[in-house]
Amino acid sequence: MSSARASQVTPIYGRVLEDTIDGYFPLRVSLSHLMDRHDLASALISLSHAPMAAFPDLPDDAPVPLDIRSGRPGLIDAAVLWCRRSGTVVEVSGRAAWRWLDAAGPGRHLDPMTRLAEPAFVHGIGLGADRSDDDLESVSVDLPEAGAAILRETVERLGWPGARIWGPLPREGGIEPFGRAERSVFGVSVARGAPPDLVAGSYVLSRVDTPV
Repeated sequence: MSSARASQVTPIYGRVLEDTIDGYFPLRVSLSHLMDRHDLASALISLSHAPMAAFPDLPDDAPVPLDIRSGRPGLIDAAVLWCRRSGTVVEVSGRAAWRWLDAAGPGRHLDPMTRLAEPAFVHGIGLGADRSDDDLESVSVDLPEAGAAILRETVERLGWPGARIWGPLPREGGIEPFGRAERSVFGVSVARGAPPDLVAGSYVLSRVDTPV
């Protein structure tokens, strides 16, 4: 018998998401547009190599200046973002690696109202508000401890040939720098017999009928 503690599994409505978000809007606004287009309650997305610019005296709803060089330029090298609808507002939290192109350091947090300097490609998994046990294709999973064994048991318990895995979901509290020990999996396809070694946390699994 395995010593791994059982994972908590919750059926959800989830689907793989690939899209391009708007440039020139604040990041939070662009992600809100994305969620509106796909009718999502929440989403875990990844983006990389995204130019950005900060305009400290520009109102959030104002158009970006014609001369973008008047702002403070920077670059989001990589980001894993958890977007959650709360009423009419989309809350954005996660981990990222970013830099400003002046002499200053990145700072402790990335303001989600920082504007993208151009459209950015994102991918991940989007979650709707509906939850159903019928024709189960996606679940959220809380893994209480690190290791591959507990994930293997979870996939076997579901009776799936394999799964794609996203996570762990970032904790809420703004966009902070990646920690050295942190690692994420994004749509990794695994069979029951060969899951990746994961850290403890909350994940999303979607069923695949042909293991890779």
